[in-house]
Amino acid sequence: MDTANRWPAVFAPPVDREPDDPAPPAILADHLGKARGSSRAPLNRISLCIAQGEFFGLIGPPGAGKSALMRLFATLTMPDSGRLYLLGHDTHTHASLARRGVGYMTRHGGIDPVLSGAEQVRLAARLHRAGRRDAVQRTAQLLDLLDLRPLAHRRAGAYPPGAQRRLALACALAAHPRLLLLDDPTGGLPVAEQHGIRRILRMVHDEEQATVVLATDQLEEAEALCGRVGILDVGKLIALGSLTELQAQVSGASVTIHLAPEARVGGAAMLIESLVGVKAVWSRPDRLEAQLVSAHTLPIILRLLEEHEIAVRQAVLSKSSLDEVFFRHTGRMIRDAQPPAKVGTVAPESRS
Repeated sequence: MDTANRWPAVFAPPVDREPDDPAPPAILADHLGKARGSSRAPLNRISLCIAQGEFFGLIGPPGAGKSALMRLFATLTMPDSGRLYLLGHDTHTHASLARRGVGYMTRHGGIDPVLSGAEQVRLAARLHRAGRRDAVQRTAQLLDLLDLRPLAHRRAGAYPPGAQRRLALACALAAHPRLLLLDDPTGGLPVAEQHGIRRILRMVHDEEQATVVLATDQLEEAEALCGRVGILDVGKLIALGSLTELQAQVSGASVTIHLAPEARVGGAAMLIESLVGVKAVWSRPDRLEAQLVSAHTLPIILRLLEEHEIAVRQAVLSKSSLDEVFFRHTGRMIRDAQPPAKVGTVAPESRS
């Protein structure tokens, strides 16, 4: 046997396993490295094992390396160092075999604006070696599932943004993938359309028993869908585990404070963020959201607002969020983090 084509022993069985042996992981990354030019931090020694059947989340701020890692998983690029195995295949030596079981939806969709929706899904199925009849049947099934039947024969370039995103998802699902890679599938969509796509993703995971890897910076999406998550920052995997495991790492609490309609939200936010026990505050039209060092800070907040005659309708404490896990490791919140500055450049001075 070729020892170079074995799994690293600490992770899983060898590729040439016997039929009764356990299935290999859907993804096994062993110290992956990838240079990304001067404007982005490189992916740095990422090791990760995702079991078949998992719904896994890959989260982090813009520029963290999520899309670069997803392109490696899709075999669109190759690592500069380390080894990557997909569904039992070493991508260095058997990339074409590895990608046969993979469906990939890029963050920009990747659809052809000239082809109709039906033509596009059918072509995607055929490119993944589906027979003509199977491709036609699968296309009809997906157009119905994703509510695209009324648009089936229109050019995809004329679709509204939500329909274009659903079409891209249909193309990723065209060949019944065992591994479905989704790069920011709901970013920029209205809330109702986001919920619709998430419902379909749950259905695909449950009914087709696909492994789903979701890259997103929408923390509520990862918390709603994923059993385990990996957190990336500046090209490094800084945390990995189930939501419960990661939340257990963090002391503190989150609070949502709903204000009366006449309340001054901006003034309330300035008052709260001055308190020692408050990590961060975000203003919304009718409420405030805050990360606290301890739940004991909430009564202090409510007394301060009352003293300044700012009416509170409701205050809701919740468990530690993924944003707090990120803060624990980096000292920043994901929603506040910015892409790394280009190497060799100086950030512009702020104007007074």
